[in-house]
Amino acid sequence: ADSGNIVIHSSVGYPVAKYKNTGISIGIEPLNPMIRQDLTLGYIVVIRNGKASQEVNGLLNRSLPKAISTFKDHINEYEAAKSKML
Repeated sequence: ADSGNIVIHSSVGYPVAKYKNTGISIGIEPLNPMIRQDLTLGYIVVIRNGKASQEVNGLLNRSLPKAISTFKDHINEYEAAKSKML
């Protein structure tokens, strides 16, 4: 996927990467959604594909690479489906 289509922001209080104009995203989200800006109380890596979300548990150094791989898979599936429609 073209990295120019991936936007990284923290306007929700925690880091999120989104694939532009889709529901595909990956974020390191707090376990307690009431305390959005404090990841020290626990976090979870969440991948969304526009239809469903998937949580990846574990230490960040193990869960983040798995989540990034899934994020890339969702982008590739989206791009493949989009190119078939053209």
